Amino acid sequence: MTTRALFLLPVIAIIVLTSGCTFFPNVTTGASDVIIIQSMSAIPSTIMAGQSTKITAVIKNQGSEHVPQSGMDADTNVITVHLYDYCQGLFSLSDNDMVCNGEKVQSNGSSKFDICKLNTLSINEMKQVEWGLKQTPNAQVKSTCDVKVSITYPYETIGLTPIYLINSKELQNQIADGTYAGKTPDVTKGDGPVKAWFEVVGTQPVSVDPGSSTENSITLELHIENTGTGNVENNKVWISDIKLAASDGSTNDQIIIKNEGATAICKSLGELNNQPKKDKRKDMIEVVLVQGEKTIICPATISDSLANFPKETTTHAEVTIQYTYEDTKETKVTVEPLVA
Repeated sequence: MTTRALFLLPVIAIIVLTSGCTFFPNVTTGASDVIIIQSMSAIPSTIMAGQSTKITAVIKNQGSEHVPQSGMDADTNVITVHLYDYCQGLFSLSDNDMVCNGEKVQSNGSSKFDICKLNTLSINEMKQVEWGLKQTPNAQVKSTCDVKVSITYPYETIGLTPIYLINSKELQNQIADGTYAGKTPDVTKGDGPVKAWFEVVGTQPVSVDPGSSTENSITLELHIENTGTGNVENNKVWISDIKLAASDGSTNDQIIIKNEGATAICKSLGELNNQPKKDKRKDMIEVVLVQGEKTIICPATISDSLANFPKETTTHAEVTIQYTYEDTKETKVTVEPLVA
Protein backbone atom coordinates (compact mmCIF):
# COMPACT_ATOMS: atom_id res chain seq x y z
CA MET A 1 0.00 0.00 0.00
CA THR A 2 1.36 3.43 -0.93
CA THR A 3 2.13 6.20 1.54
CA ARG A 4 -0.68 8.30 -0.03
CA ALA A 5 -3.17 5.48 0.56
CA LEU A 6 -2.07 5.13 4.18
CA PHE A 7 -2.53 8.87 4.68
CA LEU A 8 -6.08 8.76 3.29
CA LEU A 9 -7.28 5.98 5.63
CA PRO A 10 -7.97 8.18 8.69
CA VAL A 11 -9.67 10.78 6.48
CA ILE A 12 -11.96 8.14 4.99
CA ALA A 13 -12.65 6.81 8.47
CA ILE A 14 -13.68 10.28 9.68
CA ILE A 15 -16.11 10.67 6.79
CA VAL A 16 -17.65 7.24 7.44
CA LEU A 17 -17.94 7.79 11.19
CA THR A 18 -19.31 11.32 11.09
CA SER A 19 -21.84 11.24 8.27
CA GLY A 20 -25.09 9.45 7.59
CA CYS A 21 -25.32 8.06 11.11
CA THR A 22 -27.41 9.27 14.01
CA PHE A 23 -27.29 8.14 17.64
CA PHE A 24 -30.82 8.26 19.03
CA PRO A 25 -30.84 10.21 22.30
CA ASN A 26 -31.50 8.88 25.77
CA VAL A 27 -34.58 10.78 26.87
CA THR A 28 -35.72 11.78 30.35
CA THR A 29 -39.33 12.92 30.13
CA GLY A 30 -41.28 14.82 32.77
CA ALA A 31 -45.00 14.44 33.39
CA SER A 32 -47.19 15.34 30.43
CA ASP A 33 -50.66 15.92 31.85
CA VAL A 34 -49.88 18.30 34.73
CA ILE A 35 -53.29 19.69 35.65
CA ILE A 36 -56.03 17.09 35.30
CA ILE A 37 -59.72 16.64 36.00
CA GLN A 38 -59.12 13.67 38.27
CA SER A 39 -62.79 12.86 38.61
CA MET A 40 -66.21 14.18 37.66
CA SER A 41 -69.59 13.12 38.94
CA ALA A 42 -73.29 13.94 39.01
CA ILE A 43 -75.09 13.19 42.29
CA PRO A 44 -77.67 11.93 41.74
CA SER A 45 -76.95 10.86 38.17
CA THR A 46 -80.61 10.02 37.55
CA ILE A 47 -83.30 12.52 38.57
CA MET A 48 -87.00 13.03 38.08
CA ALA A 49 -88.28 15.90 35.99
CA GLY A 50 -88.05 19.19 37.88
CA GLN A 51 -85.40 17.94 40.34
CA SER A 52 -81.78 19.05 40.77
CA THR A 53 -78.36 17.40 40.63
CA LYS A 54 -74.90 18.45 41.80
CA ILE A 55 -72.00 18.36 39.35
CA THR A 56 -68.58 17.94 40.98
CA ALA A 57 -65.17 18.16 39.29
CA VAL A 58 -61.97 17.40 41.22
CA ILE A 59 -58.96 19.24 39.79
CA LYS A 60 -55.45 17.98 40.65
CA ASN A 61 -51.89 19.19 40.08
CA GLN A 62 -49.82 16.06 39.49
CA GLY A 63 -46.74 17.93 38.27
CA SER A 64 -43.60 18.95 40.15
CA GLU A 65 -44.30 22.71 40.39
CA HIS A 66 -46.98 25.04 41.71
CA VAL A 67 -49.36 26.19 38.98
CA PRO A 68 -49.48 28.91 37.77
CA GLN A 69 -45.68 28.97 37.73
CA SER A 70 -43.63 32.02 38.59
CA GLY A 71 -42.34 34.04 35.65
CA MET A 72 -45.38 33.46 33.45
CA ASP A 73 -47.15 36.16 31.46
CA ALA A 74 -49.42 37.75 34.08
CA ASP A 75 -52.14 38.31 31.47
CA THR A 76 -52.61 34.55 31.04
CA ASN A 77 -51.70 33.38 34.54
CA VAL A 78 -54.91 31.70 35.74
CA ILE A 79 -56.42 28.20 35.94
CA THR A 80 -59.97 28.21 34.56
CA VAL A 81 -62.56 25.51 35.20
CA HIS A 82 -65.57 25.89 32.92
CA LEU A 83 -68.89 24.07 32.95
CA TYR A 84 -69.25 24.71 29.24
CA ASP A 85 -72.03 22.31 28.28
CA TYR A 86 -74.88 21.48 30.67
CA CYS A 87 -77.62 21.05 28.07
CA GLN A 88 -78.98 24.56 28.42
CA GLY A 89 -82.71 24.32 27.80
CA LEU A 90 -82.90 21.03 29.67
CA PHE A 91 -81.08 22.37 32.74
CA SER A 92 -80.43 25.74 34.32
CA LEU A 93 -77.79 26.72 36.89
CA SER A 94 -79.18 26.62 40.41
CA ASP A 95 -78.88 29.71 42.57
CA ASN A 96 -76.13 29.75 45.22
CA ASP A 97 -74.89 26.24 44.45
CA MET A 98 -71.53 26.97 42.78
CA VAL A 99 -68.45 26.24 44.93
CA CYS A 100 -65.14 27.74 43.75
CA ASN A 101 -61.88 27.97 45.72
CA GLY A 102 -63.70 26.43 48.68
CA GLU A 103 -66.39 29.11 48.82
CA LYS A 104 -69.99 29.27 47.63
CA VAL A 105 -70.60 31.71 44.79
CA GLN A 106 -74.04 33.19 44.15
CA SER A 107 -74.90 32.41 40.54
CA ASN A 108 -78.42 33.85 40.17
CA GLY A 109 -78.72 31.62 37.11
CA SER A 110 -76.27 33.76 35.16
CA SER A 111 -74.16 31.84 32.64
CA LYS A 112 -71.01 33.75 33.60
CA PHE A 113 -71.01 31.83 36.87
CA ASP A 114 -70.37 28.57 35.06
CA ILE A 115 -66.67 29.55 35.25
CA CYS A 116 -64.42 29.07 38.28
CA LYS A 117 -60.96 30.64 38.34
CA LEU A 118 -58.61 28.83 40.71
CA ASN A 119 -55.98 30.93 42.43
CA THR A 120 -53.25 28.30 42.51
CA LEU A 121 -52.64 24.58 42.77
CA SER A 122 -49.68 23.34 44.81
CA ILE A 123 -47.87 20.08 44.05
CA ASN A 124 -50.32 17.15 44.48
CA GLU A 125 -53.04 19.55 45.64
CA MET A 126 -56.66 18.85 44.71
CA LYS A 127 -59.52 21.35 44.58
CA GLN A 128 -63.19 20.58 44.17
CA VAL A 129 -65.50 22.72 42.03
CA GLU A 130 -69.28 22.27 42.25
CA TRP A 131 -72.31 23.44 40.32
CA GLY A 132 -76.01 22.88 40.94
CA LEU A 133 -78.22 22.05 37.95
CA LYS A 134 -82.00 22.17 38.04
CA GLN A 135 -84.06 20.37 35.43
CA THR A 136 -86.46 22.94 33.95
CA PRO A 137 -88.94 23.04 32.41
CA ASN A 138 -90.24 19.63 33.41
CA ALA A 139 -89.16 16.99 30.90
CA GLN A 140 -92.03 15.12 29.27
CA VAL A 141 -89.89 12.23 28.02
CA LYS A 142 -86.77 10.46 29.26
CA SER A 143 -83.72 12.57 28.46
CA THR A 144 -79.97 12.28 28.91
CA CYS A 145 -77.29 14.96 29.04
CA ASP A 146 -73.53 14.60 28.76
CA VAL A 147 -72.43 17.39 31.09
CA LYS A 148 -68.96 18.67 30.09
CA VAL A 149 -66.26 20.52 32.03
CA SER A 150 -62.99 21.92 30.72
CA ILE A 151 -59.81 23.12 32.42
CA THR A 152 -57.42 25.58 30.82
CA TYR A 153 -54.12 26.57 32.37
CA PRO A 154 -50.90 28.30 31.34
CA TYR A 155 -47.67 26.33 31.50
CA GLU A 156 -43.97 26.69 30.85
CA THR A 157 -41.81 23.77 29.73
CA ILE A 158 -38.02 23.60 29.41
CA GLY A 159 -36.02 21.23 27.22
CA LEU A 160 -32.26 20.64 27.57
CA THR A 161 -29.92 18.87 25.16
CA PRO A 162 -26.13 18.42 25.50
CA ILE A 163 -24.06 18.98 22.37
CA TYR A 164 -20.72 17.19 22.29
CA LEU A 165 -17.82 18.67 20.33
CA ILE A 166 -14.46 17.12 19.47
CA ASN A 167 -11.29 18.72 18.11
CA SER A 168 -10.69 17.40 14.58
CA LYS A 169 -7.11 16.37 15.44
CA GLU A 170 -8.30 14.54 18.54
CA LEU A 171 -10.88 12.77 16.37
CA GLN A 172 -8.13 11.57 14.01
CA ASN A 173 -6.05 10.37 16.98
CA GLN A 174 -8.95 8.41 18.45
CA ILE A 175 -9.72 6.79 15.10
CA ALA A 176 -6.06 5.89 14.64
CA ASP A 177 -5.77 4.17 18.03
CA GLY A 178 -9.24 2.61 17.87
CA THR A 179 -10.76 4.47 20.82
CA TYR A 180 -13.29 6.59 18.95
CA ALA A 181 -16.92 6.13 19.99
CA GLY A 182 -19.98 8.16 19.11
CA LYS A 183 -21.84 10.03 21.82
CA THR A 184 -25.48 9.50 22.67
CA PRO A 185 -26.97 12.71 24.10
CA ASP A 186 -29.11 12.64 27.24
CA VAL A 187 -32.09 14.83 26.35
CA THR A 188 -34.30 16.20 29.12
CA LYS A 189 -37.91 17.06 28.28
CA GLY A 190 -39.37 18.89 31.28
CA ASP A 191 -42.82 18.68 32.82
CA GLY A 192 -45.76 19.82 30.72
CA PRO A 193 -48.07 18.45 28.04
CA VAL A 194 -46.11 20.21 25.28
CA LYS A 195 -42.45 19.25 24.96
CA ALA A 196 -39.71 21.23 23.22
CA TRP A 197 -36.12 20.15 22.65
CA PHE A 198 -33.18 20.58 20.31
CA GLU A 199 -31.47 17.82 18.34
CA VAL A 200 -28.24 17.93 16.36
CA VAL A 201 -28.53 16.69 12.78
CA GLY A 202 -25.93 13.97 12.31
CA THR A 203 -23.54 12.20 14.63
CA GLN A 204 -22.11 13.45 17.90
CA PRO A 205 -19.51 14.45 18.86
CA VAL A 206 -19.40 17.13 16.19
CA SER A 207 -15.93 17.57 14.67
CA VAL A 208 -14.54 21.10 15.10
CA ASP A 209 -11.40 22.57 13.53
CA PRO A 210 -10.33 25.61 15.62
CA GLY A 211 -7.77 26.70 13.03
CA SER A 212 -10.04 26.47 10.02
CA SER A 213 -10.49 29.47 7.76
CA THR A 214 -14.08 28.40 7.16
CA GLU A 215 -16.96 28.32 9.63
CA ASN A 216 -17.49 25.31 11.88
CA SER A 217 -21.06 24.52 10.94
CA ILE A 218 -23.77 22.61 12.73
CA THR A 219 -27.46 22.05 11.97
CA LEU A 220 -30.03 22.18 14.76
CA GLU A 221 -33.56 20.83 14.81
CA LEU A 222 -36.01 22.35 17.27
CA HIS A 223 -38.89 19.97 17.99
CA ILE A 224 -42.18 20.99 19.61
CA GLU A 225 -44.79 18.31 20.29
CA ASN A 226 -48.09 17.96 22.15
CA THR A 227 -47.73 14.77 24.21
CA GLY A 228 -50.71 15.33 26.51
CA THR A 229 -54.29 14.08 26.26
CA GLY A 230 -55.76 17.54 25.64
CA ASN A 231 -55.31 20.39 23.21
CA VAL A 232 -53.05 23.42 22.88
CA GLU A 233 -55.21 26.55 22.88
CA ASN A 234 -55.38 27.91 19.32
CA ASN A 235 -52.50 25.50 18.45
CA LYS A 236 -50.09 28.26 19.50
CA VAL A 237 -46.85 27.96 21.46
CA TRP A 238 -44.57 30.85 22.40
CA ILE A 239 -40.79 30.47 22.65
CA SER A 240 -39.70 32.70 25.52
CA ASP A 241 -36.01 31.80 25.76
CA ILE A 242 -33.22 29.80 24.16
CA LYS A 243 -29.66 29.32 25.34
CA LEU A 244 -27.03 27.86 23.02
CA ALA A 245 -24.04 28.33 25.27
CA ALA A 246 -21.23 26.50 27.04
CA SER A 247 -21.99 24.64 30.27
CA ASP A 248 -20.73 27.60 32.31
CA GLY A 249 -23.36 29.82 30.66
CA SER A 250 -20.83 31.99 28.82
CA THR A 251 -22.55 34.00 26.11
CA ASN A 252 -19.28 34.33 24.18
CA ASP A 253 -18.78 30.57 23.91
CA GLN A 254 -21.91 29.70 22.02
CA ILE A 255 -23.56 28.27 18.95
CA ILE A 256 -24.86 31.02 16.70
CA ILE A 257 -27.93 30.49 14.52
CA LYS A 258 -27.26 31.97 11.09
CA ASN A 259 -29.19 34.99 9.92
CA GLU A 260 -28.08 34.92 6.29
CA GLY A 261 -30.11 32.52 4.20
CA ALA A 262 -32.05 31.28 7.20
CA THR A 263 -35.83 31.32 7.51
CA ALA A 264 -37.51 34.16 9.37
CA ILE A 265 -38.13 32.01 12.43
CA CYS A 266 -34.47 30.91 12.54
CA LYS A 267 -33.44 34.55 12.42
CA SER A 268 -35.79 35.30 15.32
CA LEU A 269 -34.34 32.37 17.29
CA GLY A 270 -30.85 33.68 16.69
CA GLU A 271 -31.84 37.08 18.01
CA LEU A 272 -33.57 35.56 21.05
CA ASN A 273 -30.38 33.67 21.93
CA ASN A 274 -28.63 36.95 22.70
CA GLN A 275 -31.40 38.44 24.83
CA PRO A 276 -32.84 37.94 28.34
CA LYS A 277 -35.84 35.67 28.75
CA LYS A 278 -39.10 37.29 27.64
CA ASP A 279 -41.97 37.54 30.12
CA LYS A 280 -44.74 38.75 27.79
CA ARG A 281 -46.13 36.64 24.98
CA LYS A 282 -46.25 39.64 22.67
CA ASP A 283 -42.43 39.73 22.85
CA MET A 284 -41.94 35.99 22.37
CA ILE A 285 -41.66 33.95 19.17
CA GLU A 286 -45.05 32.56 18.19
CA VAL A 287 -45.16 29.06 16.69
CA VAL A 288 -48.30 27.45 15.26
CA LEU A 289 -48.44 23.67 15.64
CA VAL A 290 -49.72 21.50 12.81
CA GLN A 291 -51.44 18.34 14.02
CA GLY A 292 -49.89 18.90 17.42
CA GLU A 293 -46.26 19.31 16.39
CA LYS A 294 -43.66 21.47 14.70
CA THR A 295 -40.05 20.96 13.61
CA ILE A 296 -37.81 23.93 12.86
CA ILE A 297 -34.46 23.29 11.15
CA CYS A 298 -31.82 26.00 11.47
CA PRO A 299 -28.23 26.20 10.19
CA ALA A 300 -25.76 27.45 12.79
CA THR A 301 -22.08 28.04 13.40
CA ILE A 302 -19.86 27.28 16.37
CA SER A 303 -18.22 30.47 17.67
CA ASP A 304 -14.42 30.70 17.45
CA SER A 305 -14.11 30.96 21.22
CA LEU A 306 -16.23 27.84 21.76
CA ALA A 307 -14.24 25.97 19.08
CA ASN A 308 -10.94 26.73 20.83
CA PHE A 309 -10.49 23.64 23.02
CA PRO A 310 -7.71 20.98 22.96
CA LYS A 311 -9.67 17.70 22.91
CA GLU A 312 -13.40 17.51 23.68
CA THR A 313 -16.00 19.77 25.25
CA THR A 314 -19.73 19.86 25.93
CA THR A 315 -22.13 22.71 25.31
CA HIS A 316 -25.90 22.81 25.84
CA ALA A 317 -29.00 23.80 23.91
CA GLU A 318 -31.88 24.88 26.12
CA VAL A 319 -35.32 26.05 25.04
CA THR A 320 -38.22 27.44 27.09
CA ILE A 321 -41.78 27.57 25.78
CA GLN A 322 -45.09 28.85 27.13
CA TYR A 323 -48.61 27.88 26.10
CA THR A 324 -52.16 27.50 27.37
CA TYR A 325 -53.47 23.96 27.60
CA GLU A 326 -57.02 22.59 27.72
CA ASP A 327 -58.45 19.25 28.77
CA THR A 328 -62.04 18.08 29.21
CA LYS A 329 -64.14 15.50 31.00
CA GLU A 330 -67.83 14.65 31.01
CA THR A 331 -70.45 12.82 33.03
CA LYS A 332 -73.97 11.67 32.15
CA VAL A 333 -77.20 12.83 33.80
CA THR A 334 -80.51 11.09 33.07
CA VAL A 335 -83.92 12.74 33.55
CA GLU A 336 -86.97 10.56 34.02
CA PRO A 337 -90.39 12.09 33.28
CA LEU A 338 -92.94 12.32 36.07
CA VAL A 339 -95.39 9.43 36.16
CA ALA A 340 -98.95 10.67 35.50
